[in-house]
Amino acid sequence: MSSSDQAVGLGLDRQSAGLAAYCDQRGWALYDGPGYSDAGVSGFGGKNLYDGALGRFLADAKAGLFGAEGVALLVEDIDRFSRAAPVTVLPRLLDDLVGQGITLSLVSKGRDISSASLRSTPTQLIELVLEFTGSNAFSEKLSRRISDVHATKRSRIREGKPVTPSSAPIWIGLDSDGRWVLNDYAPVIRRLLAMASEGHGCHSIATTFNREGIPCPGQYRRDRWEAKGKRRSKETYEPVSWNGASVKQVIANPAVIGHRQVMAPGYKQQIRDWQQKCADLTRQGVGPDELPKHPARTYEPPARDYYPALITEQEQAGILLAMQRRKPA
Repeated sequence: MSSSDQAVGLGLDRQSAGLAAYCDQRGWALYDGPGYSDAGVSGFGGKNLYDGALGRFLADAKAGLFGAEGVALLVEDIDRFSRAAPVTVLPRLLDDLVGQGITLSLVSKGRDISSASLRSTPTQLIELVLEFTGSNAFSEKLSRRISDVHATKRSRIREGKPVTPSSAPIWIGLDSDGRWVLNDYAPVIRRLLAMASEGHGCHSIATTFNREGIPCPGQYRRDRWEAKGKRRSKETYEPVSWNGASVKQVIANPAVIGHRQVMAPGYKQQIRDWQQKCADLTRQGVGPDELPKHPARTYEPPARDYYPALITEQEQAGILLAMQRRKPA
């Protein structure tokens, strides 16, 4: 599934339903170990192949985890295997999957792709190219639409208009007139900043808040989801608490001085290019330690005075400087 939000629905349940019956019809034994699912890992950029469960399956198969018997990988359809460009995905499919004697079985069509089927039906390779091309083109179209939406949002943020309230800091909300206001969690952040300005360290603040039972931002957000019936997982959440890192994250957040950080466009394309380059270098025998580093997120200049501020820019800089001076060499 392309996004973790889809896990709320029945995506994985729907895809896995009937697999036992499918195997019975084919005379296959369904693997009784843990399944391989990429929830929230997009197949468009190829992350599932290089850094997901699909890549782990290929590694496990190559390591002989499933024994010497024939192995088939069941996927709902070809676009669940990958929606990357054919030039990216076909070498992995042909070399790392089919070339290792593994059959790719498309459950929705009851169609198998194997080295034997490709030899007996050469046109199957042409069909694969066309299917991968079609699914990749569809994803490209969606990506362009999403990019346009993000560009519109960045423009509205520059104009000072409220955008994406769900991504606002936990202590900020919208009033009935659609204006940003401090909410009932803001006093917690005010106290945190006051303690930090008085010289309390991050771990000291975290210990105090945990002792007093004050929920950290993550727990407060989860409790609010729970109250509104918007749980994002069927599983029970493990409670989270304050720690030094979460305190520092609040102090360094541009929103405490009223600014909104805006990520620069093109990051996802940088990730896709990086994944493709890593894949090409790996196939050339380059070791993991020699691969290029993961691209860092880049940001545009912040939108100033966008949110209601809790402290001034100078006060925030002073707190961070004092924290840095207290840090052991």
